[in-house]
Amino acid sequence: MKKFYSFLIAAVALVGFAACESNEEATPEAETMTFVASFADETRTELEGMNVKWCAGDTIRVTDGQGNYETFTTAEGGATATFTGNKFGNGTEYYAIYGDNNATFDGTWTYTVAKEQAVKAGSFADGAAVSVATYADGVLSFTNECAVIKFQVESEATDVVFGDVVTVKGKLAASTNYYAVVAPGEYTFATIMTDGDVVLENKTLNCVANKIYNVGTLPVKPMIYLNAGGSDKWDQGGAWFIAHLWENSTGDFLDVKLEKVNGYYQAKSDKKYDKVIFIRMSSAAKDMTHMWDEVQGNNDGYWNKTDNLDIPAGKNCFTITGWSYGN
Repeated sequence: MKKFYSFLIAAVALVGFAACESNEEATPEAETMTFVASFADETRTELEGMNVKWCAGDTIRVTDGQGNYETFTTAEGGATATFTGNKFGNGTEYYAIYGDNNATFDGTWTYTVAKEQAVKAGSFADGAAVSVATYADGVLSFTNECAVIKFQVESEATDVVFGDVVTVKGKLAASTNYYAVVAPGEYTFATIMTDGDVVLENKTLNCVANKIYNVGTLPVKPMIYLNAGGSDKWDQGGAWFIAHLWENSTGDFLDVKLEKVNGYYQAKSDKKYDKVIFIRMSSAAKDMTHMWDEVQGNNDGYWNKTDNLDIPAGKNCFTITGWSYGN
C-alpha cells in the first residue's frame, strides 16, 4: 500500500503542473502584411545613375485613404524590394510615399522636402527625393515627385547653400557631381553660397518633377595657409603675417592678413592666384601701410619675407623651414 500511495501523490502533482501550464495565455503576435515596391520606368530613365534603388532599412509611409497610416520597412535593397508592416485597411486600396514619414494624404500627398541634405558624391542624399505610389496589380510603383539640381564645385568646399530652399551639407570635392533635391516650382535663388561666400546671385530655375537642372561648376574662394615654422622660426616676437597674392598674366593682386586657426595662419582670397609672397610684419606694425618697408630699429615695417613663390595646382599650404631668404 505504501508503494501505491506514493505513486498516487506523484501522479496528482504531475497533473496539477500540467494544468498550470495549459492555463497560461500567449500574447498574440500582430498581423503583418507586405508590399512589393519598385520605381517606375520613367524615374529610372530620367535619373539614370542616381540613387533610385531601394536600400536595406528604407521606410515608406502607407495609407488606406481613410486617415489610417502605417510605416513599412524593407530589409533588402535593389530596384524592387518587399516592405513589411502592420496589417491594416481593406486589402485593395493603398497609397504610399517615400521620403517623408510625416506626410498626409487627402487625395494627394502633402509633404516636405528636407531643407538640409547630406553630401553624397555622385547622387543625392538618401531619402531626399520624395516619391509616391498607388497600389495596383499587387505592386507599389513609385514615381519621383521632385526636381534635382546638379552642380560641381571649383575646388574643395564645405556646404553649398541654395538660398533659403536647400543646403547640401558636408565636405565637397572638386570635379565631382553633386545633387540637391527640391519640390517642383519656380525658384529665384537670391544667393548661392559655397564655404559661406556668395558665388552666384538671382539664379532662376523652373523646376519640373523628375528632371535634372545643371547649374554648372560653382566658384569657391580659395584658401591660403602658412605654417610659420613654430616658435623657433617666424612664429615669435609678436609677429603677424600678410600674404601678397597675384596673378602673373594679368597683374591682379590681393593683400590679405592671415589669421591663426588650429596652428596655421590662413586667409581666404577672392579668386585663384598663381603667385604669393608671405611677409612677416613687426609687432610695431598696426596695418599694411609699410608692408614693403624693412624695419629699421623698432619702426613699423616687415621683419622677414619669402621669395616669389608659385602656388602649385591643388596645393595651398606653405611651411617656413628656415631664416634664409626663400625658405
